[in-house]
Amino acid sequence: MFEAMIMNREINNPMYRFLFENQSPAHVYYRWKIYTILQGEAPVKWKTEDFRMFKNGSLWHPPPLNPYLHGPYDDGEEEEVEEEAGKKGCLKEE
Repeated sequence: MFEAMIMNREINNPMYRFLFENQSPAHVYYRWKIYTILQGEAPVKWKTEDFRMFKNGSLWHPPPLNPYLHGPYDDGEEEEVEEEAGKKGCLKEE
């Protein structure tokens, strides 16, 4: 209801054009952002896994988190640190 009122009031305002252009990147971002906030996610940090808004609906790909704000991407798996093979006094295996 609120969105419809805004759309009606701002129909000629170019700043709100994204509300009417359903395929535009700005509109897609807007829909995704509204959905995630309504699902209880924080406005500045969100899940990055693909998801469906509706049963049998399109697969949505959330935008990546900003590494400057949230640090580098961490997929939960830590890299195994290889032991140093070239230590002083050790032979190198081939």
